[in-house]
Amino acid sequence: MSIRKIGLILVLLAVGVLAFKTLPRSGQVPTDLEKVLNEPALASLKTDYDVLVTGKRPADGLVARLNGWSGTYLTGDARIDAGLQVRDSGLERGVRYTGVEVALTPLGVERHGNKVILHAKDSFTEHREYAPVSPELPTETIGITNHDFMFSADLASASTTLGPYSVEVGGIVYTLILDVSEPQMLKSQDGSTYCCDPDEQHYVSQPPSPPLRDKAPAPHK
Repeated sequence: MSIRKIGLILVLLAVGVLAFKTLPRSGQVPTDLEKVLNEPALASLKTDYDVLVTGKRPADGLVARLNGWSGTYLTGDARIDAGLQVRDSGLERGVRYTGVEVALTPLGVERHGNKVILHAKDSFTEHREYAPVSPELPTETIGITNHDFMFSADLASASTTLGPYSVEVGGIVYTLILDVSEPQMLKSQDGSTYCCDPDEQHYVSQPPSPPLRDKAPAPHK
């Protein structure tokens, strides 16, 4: 056997090994992946709330969101526009958002083809003030929201540059591409859930989140 043929065989073997080490098979996910994916998912939520507080368009932008309650789909830019509109409307009524605290608890991950879904639940507290001052109005609102964060999964390469909502784990780049809020409310009978590919239409329903509730104002002294 010639040296050239031996070299060709070695190259083919290397390609086969690389193909074997590509994306995990459907249903398989690395250990602790939900913890890793939770970071960019939480970063996206914080960026969303920053728009409400600062009134500035984020340099990193936002990912698209599908709202399970209303069934509406907003692109990242449309989400930013909506947040700015809520802020401006509040200012016109004398309401200013001074800060938002948000935490995100991962509840599991599942894989479908080259997509990975992170199931999670956020808890948030919105702080606001009024002009003129209105002691009888609540200054805080707390709530909980269920999410399905959808990530694409692609092989990393030497030229790979991670985006603001991307992480690399074991040579795979996971990039957040869609935030589905209250996914348990979506109707799947018509096949319209998740808006994109058939492999994105499968998810584990989660219990409905409790309604928003305002903190009672402090009593007058």
